[in-house]
Amino acid sequence: ATEEDARRLLVPEAWAMAYARTHGSFPPLAPAEEIESRTMTAKERALYERGLDGHIHGTEEQVTEQLETAIEETGADEVLVTTST
Repeated sequence: ATEEDARRLLVPEAWAMAYARTHGSFPPLAPAEEIESRTMTAKERALYERGLDGHIHGTEEQVTEQLETAIEETGADEVLVTTST
């Protein structure tokens, strides 16, 4: 998988969170293609972009590097990994 493939896996959850915070209900997860072609309000766009940030994702090598960096910077003894696909 590519870095872009991994990023696209974040899109449905990021949009659902943005939608829920602006409309008060959590919608069914939509395909990334549908979401990326959607016209969003400025507030929706800001929340959506925020929902894409802060996640470790990418190729195997990128994820390994990001995890190592996070562990080094935080001194964590363990890491909890969750997924949503």
